[in-house]
Amino acid sequence: MARFIWTEKLLIEAAAKYESKTEFKSAHPSGYAAARRMGLLNLVCAHMKAKIKPPGYWQKIENLKSEARKYRTRSDFAMQSQGAYTIAKRLGVLDEICGHMSLQGNRYFRAIYVFEFENNMAYVGLSYNVEKRKQAHLNSNGPVGRTAKYYNFAFKQLTEYLPRKKARHLEGAFLKTYLDNGWQILNTAKTGGLGSGDKITTEDIKAEIAKYKYLKDFAANSPSIYATAKNRRLHGLFSHLKRVKTPDGTYSKAYCRKLAKKCGSRAEFKKAFPSAYSICVKKGWMGSICKHMKRPLPHNFKYNYDRCASEAAKCTNATQFKMRYPGSFNAAHKNGWYKRITRHFARLIKTPAGWNFDKCLKKAKRFSSKANFRKSEYNAYKYACRHKFLDKIERQLGWSKRNEK
Repeated sequence: MARFIWTEKLLIEAAAKYESKTEFKSAHPSGYAAARRMGLLNLVCAHMKAKIKPPGYWQKIENLKSEARKYRTRSDFAMQSQGAYTIAKRLGVLDEICGHMSLQGNRYFRAIYVFEFENNMAYVGLSYNVEKRKQAHLNSNGPVGRTAKYYNFAFKQLTEYLPRKKARHLEGAFLKTYLDNGWQILNTAKTGGLGSGDKITTEDIKAEIAKYKYLKDFAANSPSIYATAKNRRLHGLFSHLKRVKTPDGTYSKAYCRKLAKKCGSRAEFKKAFPSAYSICVKKGWMGSICKHMKRPLPHNFKYNYDRCASEAAKCTNATQFKMRYPGSFNAAHKNGWYKRITRHFARLIKTPAGWNFDKCLKKAKRFSSKANFRKSEYNAYKYACRHKFLDKIERQLGWSKRNEK
């Protein structure tokens, strides 16, 4: 396939369809790069109007208000019109021009909302972004999304963005009010959940640690909070917890063997007695104390001896066995069954290729040099070398004379 090459004419035709360099670059990234590389970018984009505002444009409050009206939240305003937002903040008019915008919650603040359906069903929830959560409900296949396909509804924000603990309490209160008024509730999960925006805070970790006296109990009963504390390197919060120390010499070989006899597999031993397991591994005792344990076969172990022998009996040679039954072929090799189950195979003996001087000469005539002959017909070349008639072929074809010239 021929490579497409941008010319000045093609670049001008492509750029003429767009009103800005951004649109041109998005639609034809290779064309934009070619124009820039060839120094033609300003020429092909001469008809485009620059979107840069004139000096002093954002100093006028009317322009700032006009720009702010395009957005529903301050975060959208700040992200999509950074220049206007920064200057409005510097001039101290941000509150004035953003009065129409709705507030948005965060990790620590939630608002309560409700879906009221015409069939007397309701769903009460809380979120840090009510509008985003509304769209998520309607686009999902949950109880709200399924009901909204068949019944009209009214969506209401019941509270402002409140501290999350207060919002969690009020959600349950609003749900009870709807139940008392005869509404059928669509909520399936228990109220009070703060959703994916909820994060474990340092206060939550401290409150959980206060329940325990020993570090072992904290790690076993609250694994997620323990892991969070370790990941955040908050070891100082649980440094006061007592550690259960085992006296030296407790895990003798006899004691470890006694513990191992209670388990049916090494995995079970490791899970039930991790300290004894690690000591056995370090001291090399695993082989002797785990003799009674049966190494479990993987759940997908299909190729046992009987199956491999049965499938090998259907074949007459190793190549056929490998091609037809690769699973049994590999399993037989891996488990040491191969020789036993393939005794009836006919052993294939490779016959010589039948090279001689005439065949090697015929192959060599296709090439203009000895190097090309060696590269393309290595077997013939090797045979000629071994039987010492390569020089004769070289003289007959005149390769040495060409090299001298």
